[in-house]
Amino acid sequence: MFKLQFYYLMNRTSIGFLATAMTLLTGALLYSSRFYESATLLDANRALYQAEYLSESIGIIKFVIIISSLFLNLHCFLGVNGKYSAFFVTKQADRRRFILAKLAMINLIVFVMSCSAWCIYNLIGTYLTPYHVITLGETRLFGYITIEAVILGLIEAVLMQVFDSLFSGLIPLMGFWGLEVFGIDEILIDSKPVSILYQIIPHLVHKDVDFIVYGTWCGYVLFLVSLLLLNIIIFQNRDIS
Repeated sequence: MFKLQFYYLMNRTSIGFLATAMTLLTGALLYSSRFYESATLLDANRALYQAEYLSESIGIIKFVIIISSLFLNLHCFLGVNGKYSAFFVTKQADRRRFILAKLAMINLIVFVMSCSAWCIYNLIGTYLTPYHVITLGETRLFGYITIEAVILGLIEAVLMQVFDSLFSGLIPLMGFWGLEVFGIDEILIDSKPVSILYQIIPHLVHKDVDFIVYGTWCGYVLFLVSLLLLNIIIFQNRDIS
């Protein structure tokens, strides 16, 4: 099942989209690093340029990884693209293996993209600038981005299975932009419903020169597992013919 999902998912459309996304990400990170500036200037203002590089890069990487996750889930679960599943699913156990393999492959690709983004970010910073230092704290930020992309992707998968509409892809995308806009202390303190979203989705909020999240790993994992189980239940009970 896993190999089947790999060959189906990595078609010309997906490869073209992902290659374009990673190429644009690399170009944007290169520009954000200010590698074209004088090495003396960059070295004299290490803290400032490191903070700017981190801030701009995290914003770019969040957008690219999450958009890619939404694209993969939309592409995989769109009804016209998923008709082949009826040929490989004959009983409930097959359905469970099929959906697990599909979700595992999608999120493996998301994980690989996040790891690639981490490598690109650090390679550019290490070899093209005098100010960059690899830290565990920055590496942890990429973990949060990966979990957020997986969670929003699973929400997209649920919506696609229920509504089978391209427009359903706009809902998690709008949710992502909402998290970007409302990630302000004053709003989070005054609005309980908004603050709850930040406790179950690890959206990075820029505060001073660092990034923070408002939830815990336990809350994020519980929400992720709940979405995974919901996807399995829906797939096991819906018509895939």
